[in-house]
Amino acid sequence: MQDKHRYLHFLIEIHRKKFKNMKKTVIQTTEIYLSDVKELKGFLPNNCIFSKGATGAGGTTLGLLEDRNTLIVVPYTSMINNKMVQIHKNSDKMYKYPTLGVKGDIEASDIESFVNNNSDTNKKIVSTYDSLTKVLEVINPEEWHILVDEYHLLLKAYSFRYTAISSVLKNYKKFKSFTFMSATPIDEDFVLDELRKVPVFEINWLNSREVVIEGFQCKSVEASAANVIINYLDGEPNTIGKNLHVFCNSTRFMNKMVTVCGLNDDNSRVIYSKATGAKVTGVTNKETTDPVRKINMYTSCVFEGTDIYDKDGVTLI
Repeated sequence: MQDKHRYLHFLIEIHRKKFKNMKKTVIQTTEIYLSDVKELKGFLPNNCIFSKGATGAGGTTLGLLEDRNTLIVVPYTSMINNKMVQIHKNSDKMYKYPTLGVKGDIEASDIESFVNNNSDTNKKIVSTYDSLTKVLEVINPEEWHILVDEYHLLLKAYSFRYTAISSVLKNYKKFKSFTFMSATPIDEDFVLDELRKVPVFEINWLNSREVVIEGFQCKSVEASAANVIINYLDGEPNTIGKNLHVFCNSTRFMNKMVTVCGLNDDNSRVIYSKATGAKVTGVTNKETTDPVRKINMYTSCVFEGTDIYDKDGVTLI
């Protein structure tokens, strides 16, 4: 047993040494959005792991604005829906390049028509990891930059979404340039072998605001969460004018809250993956682009990369 432990320790040390000298570039800035960081010159950094350092910094937005063909691959269809609605609402003010969202219901012929109809301008495609091979049937990757958004999920989902993840890792070098972007840093020891030689580009936000988390002990997570939700529905003094956003990652939990708290489409907005076959009874599965309600509950399909706008929002995890 001691020999086995000694051997495992030896393998871990070898793995660590592989990443010990990973090249890293750090930029310090007092700006709020990546599009304003002068060192980037209006483009995502090329051929690197981009640790953007903060959520809501406009990384995906910069990919949609930069002056080149950009393919943005994301983990969830909810992210595509979220971005496409933003683009539609702001197309005349902000987004000047034609953009196509590619999910399971989009055929290669649709992508081909989009590319051909916009041959005289830069183009943007936002695709799920799973649909990357479909996009590659049509485009010439040597004419495109690929942005792999929320890249930390490649590690998280490697085992149960192997086909989609391996497609990204096998094909990214075919593109003119690439960026693996995330606000969630991965320790060098755990970077995937396929990315071990890729340099790191990091943003250090000097004016970032510390997030204050208020924790509380409870004997039952469900009972405590239900009490908080009911307080919001009943209009307790500390909840007036505020909306509750519950991150729970469990449709079983959602079903429990719907039953116990009397949730419905008038007082709540519930969002969960449509791909799993799970069902929350009594409420409609919504989108992040639907109106905010007093109670809003989300599974992991919303956790990363999806913008939720609510100036009166309070988060419960």
